[in-house]
Amino acid sequence: MNIWTAQSNPTKQTLAAWFLTAMGGVLLYAFRHFSNLNTKAGFLLGLFLLVLGVWGLLATGTQTITIDPKRRRITVADTTRFGTKERVIRFDEITHVGIGYLGKKSNFVEWYYLSLTL
Repeated sequence: MNIWTAQSNPTKQTLAAWFLTAMGGVLLYAFRHFSNLNTKAGFLLGLFLLVLGVWGLLATGTQTITIDPKRRRITVADTTRFGTKERVIRFDEITHVGIGYLGKKSNFVEWYYLSLTL
């Protein structure tokens, strides 16, 4: 039997983090003078977006899921800038498999995922 491999694509997460970082920088620059309460709120919002964006850039990673039917195991590897975590799930540890669904048929966005109960 063949080994099945699925890998996440962190491009969208990285783009969103860059966007948040840029918007936070713009708000920090625009509201750098604390003349009233509104500019202070804008500055704090910019600071929050900047921190959130930088954290998103640092935490971006790739998840690789490998299903090996011959060895009867599933391997989940999370790779980030700080290292790699790997989890091995043997088939006999799985007690139930369910199918989850996200999205709407009306806007043609449908996502199915497997939910494993160990």
